[in-house]
Amino acid sequence: MNKQVFERIRSRFTEKGLKFTAKDGIFSFNMVTADVVGKLAMYIEVFDKYYVSYAVLANNVSPERYASVSEYLHRANFGLLFGNFEIDYSDGEIRFKITTDCEDVNVLTNYIIDRSVALPCAMFERYGEGMIKLMMGIGTPEELILESEKI
Repeated sequence: MNKQVFERIRSRFTEKGLKFTAKDGIFSFNMVTADVVGKLAMYIEVFDKYYVSYAVLANNVSPERYASVSEYLHRANFGLLFGNFEIDYSDGEIRFKITTDCEDVNVLTNYIIDRSVALPCAMFERYGEGMIKLMMGIGTPEELILESEKI
């Protein structure tokens, strides 16, 4: 774990007044989206040359919905420049992750730290409603991704 990066992130979160826990190179906190998704569990894990930010949906997918939700996530991932959605087939957890290069600690600005938290939340705000509909058996991956990607 890169201690300088860990302390830089801790300092930024403290400066912003974010309530978090930090232990063994991992930050944990909650964020609330502005849509039907609601609360997301957030984790940031710091390694030597990069850190990974995760936003985890509060509801897990039931096994009978894995195929449709997985298709939806693949469609959402197609063309994304930064980060990706993942589904854990062992328990149905859905998360969005983004990796941030921080080998050069001097380029780790507040903006970069803030974006590594904001982007996963924004992705759930954009694609979350479609995920939840599929989890309830409403719609198809193709039609819901088109709905989510309307600008």
